[in-house]
Amino acid sequence: MPLDKAYFAGIKPESIRGKFYRKTEIDALLKEIAARAELQNSENELLSMKLARAQAALQEQTDGMNGVAQGIISDANEEAGRILAEARAAAEAEAGELLAEAREKSRGIIEATMRQQEFAAEKIEQSYSAMREQHEECISSIKAAWQEFLCGLDTDDEQPAQDEAPPDLSEKVASLAQALKDI
Repeated sequence: MPLDKAYFAGIKPESIRGKFYRKTEIDALLKEIAARAELQNSENELLSMKLARAQAALQEQTDGMNGVAQGIISDANEEAGRILAEARAAAEAEAGELLAEAREKSRGIIEATMRQQEFAAEKIEQSYSAMREQHEECISSIKAAWQEFLCGLDTDDEQPAQDEAPPDLSEKVASLAQALKDI
């Protein structure tokens, strides 16, 4: 039983009566405390030796495990380096093939795009020519209608004043004809 606070709190000094002490009871109590202290001291020494042996064994195991772990890590690093080198070589070979394939596809796309652009330019030119012809025909038609209108004004002087064209009509028709021609 350890010598702790609970042990000493359990001692009831009933040997004290008044001003006098019972020497035999106090001596017995002191002998019991000394015996328990000696017992506890020897238990502590035994436990200290066991603890020192256990710590030494643990240190040996730790050192051994560290050696094994270092060996495993070294082997793993070598294997990882080898695998990485193989993977890098395979990736570079595949990247070279993909790059060559991409360049070939790029050339094909560029050629197809050029052909499409030439075709589109040709069609735009044809459309522009057709629009120009239509505009020129419209301008000619407007000019003919205007000439006809103007000729009709000269012959029909007897028409009422409300059918006469405004004075700025010829300017408007001329600007319209010029705008169509510009298009």
